[in-house]
Amino acid sequence: MGHAVTASEKGPGIEDGGKQSDGSPATVACQWIGNSPPFLIQAALRAGAGKAARVLSFGVTIDAGMSVQGNAIVALPDDKQFMGNCTYNAIEVNNTARSIWGSLTCDSFVPFEGENPCALGPSYFFFENCK
Repeated sequence: MGHAVTASEKGPGIEDGGKQSDGSPATVACQWIGNSPPFLIQAALRAGAGKAARVLSFGVTIDAGMSVQGNAIVALPDDKQFMGNCTYNAIEVNNTARSIWGSLTCDSFVPFEGENPCALGPSYFFFENCK
């Protein structure tokens, strides 16, 4: 979508309302709950517009250095949705900047229609300026 987030590099990224490298729109949302660790972070990324959009959303209670289990939901352009049972690893959590940099690995991503599951990961994410 822009610059890839990796285990060793987190930016620059895409701002809410910005454009991806192919010129299509991106929507980024992040909510930060709590004043002390661990923090509840709910995040979503929508890439593309209309029926062509791809969406990733998750919520996790985590702090730097923690590894926790949680779910993730992915929606694809063909109206398929998947729920993942994932492991989140926090590389960096900054309460002042309200940012999280981490990875997720999903051993099982199951389509809502009950088709064959698949796996994902490791994948990396970075959200900042969460509200």
